[in-house]
Amino acid sequence: MTVAGASYSINHNRIRRGLYPGFELKEDGTLILDPREGIHMLYLRAIDAGEEKASWGRLRFQVSCSEDMVYYLYAAAFDQDSFYRRQQPVPIEDFLCDAQESRAIKRQFLQEAGFARYTSQKDILLYELQGRYLYLVLEVQGEGQFSMRGMRVDRQGDPFMNTFPEVYREKGGFFHRYLSVFSSLYLDFQEKIDHVAELLDIDTAPVELLPTFGRWMGLDVSGDFLNEDRLRLLVREAYQLNRIKGTKAVLQRVSEIILGEKVIILEKNVMREN
Repeated sequence: MTVAGASYSINHNRIRRGLYPGFELKEDGTLILDPREGIHMLYLRAIDAGEEKASWGRLRFQVSCSEDMVYYLYAAAFDQDSFYRRQQPVPIEDFLCDAQESRAIKRQFLQEAGFARYTSQKDILLYELQGRYLYLVLEVQGEGQFSMRGMRVDRQGDPFMNTFPEVYREKGGFFHRYLSVFSSLYLDFQEKIDHVAELLDIDTAPVELLPTFGRWMGLDVSGDFLNEDRLRLLVREAYQLNRIKGTKAVLQRVSEIILGEKVIILEKNVMREN
């Protein structure tokens, strides 16, 4: 059973199992709008909380969108994973992810099933949703460039709500919505604190920090003359290279990292002897 506080990442595999007409899916899970298509939708299969009447928390993703475009996020949670259609049970996720079903029929289903709609929001509180299965649909309208990645939803809920008397704990009420602003800020800070160790790891640190790490070890890598992969490799080996500085070996290794090719160094004294 999945407990409250769990977090679900909408990664490449989860998106691939859904339906995304009008988008191109990259290996890192980024969805990029295909301007040649007129319809741009994302239908995801159900996220299973593992228990009935599950409460849902916060939905976030990173988005890059042209000013003339608008996107809608539809969300709903149910304890049942199917509905009756023509007197036959039909799994909701199979219906939404069926490429043969028309968009108009699916839109009608979203309305009749009571899906909540959020307009051009990338940080959404789902506190009013309750149910084992969470369904998410994304629709993009307009012309321009659009990309989305890093979608994640959790079941943490509001960390401050239980600290107040029960009379204040009205879900979705004014006080709850007001408090959620500070809860979101608190959770963002807490997430950064929990992952602060990653800032000191060469493999996971933001690329903007790598020149600083290089300076700590006496290596100037400023100037954007290296791509990210080569920069990480150079900084990762900086300590060992610093220990053998002034030698042929360090010159050869640094040249190989920068050029991405095997290097042969010809020394003048060796050439004279031969």
